[in-house]
Amino acid sequence: MQALSVCRTGQFWAGMLPAGGRMNSERRFLTTYEASQLLGVSLPTIINWIKAGRLSAHRTPGGHRRIDRDALVSLIRRHELPMPPELMEERALPRVLILASSRAEPAKAVSLVRAAGFEARAALGELSIGFELGRSAPDALLLDLDSLGSRAFSILPALAAAQGYQPPPAFGIGAASDEKTMKKAAEGGLTALFLPDVEPAAFRQRIERALRKV
Repeated sequence: MQALSVCRTGQFWAGMLPAGGRMNSERRFLTTYEASQLLGVSLPTIINWIKAGRLSAHRTPGGHRRIDRDALVSLIRRHELPMPPELMEERALPRVLILASSRAEPAKAVSLVRAAGFEARAALGELSIGFELGRSAPDALLLDLDSLGSRAFSILPALAAAQGYQPPPAFGIGAASDEKTMKKAAEGGLTALFLPDVEPAAFRQRIERALRKV
């Protein structure tokens, strides 16, 4: 089991999760061939990354794979690959997807993510998680433990089981930091826990360290 730190100062997803020449800059989705040309790798390499869950993709009704430009940018950033000029204008900030209960308004979490210099997105309720993962291609996940309750610790294993999807680094934020909570968080695949009063600088440093390891 991985060591877990505390920083102080699914089946219903399966149908929505991403499966494991010159490009028109206005097009959002790329073919696997276009992605291989942009990164300077072989087509089989791109397909293997998709199958391994390292690169998000979906299939068209005709069965062809399509890759969201954001997903490609996310992979480039995680692995510190050279950014192709065609993608230079894509999102400039790492994206953090906040997972919370459908009854929650994670304003504090959103404010924290933005204050730390990241782009914030939110998925409210279990049914929206798969959709937002496929649409947002986040670089990291932040689970609102106070609103999700004990369900929070089963989310990552369920995501990993759905179509072999490999979630990005995931963190939790909540008031509880006792040994029992930390053990459940580690077993649930969380990298670290943040207390609600964590300083944005400390939050950013921990997230960036995890992203460099992906």
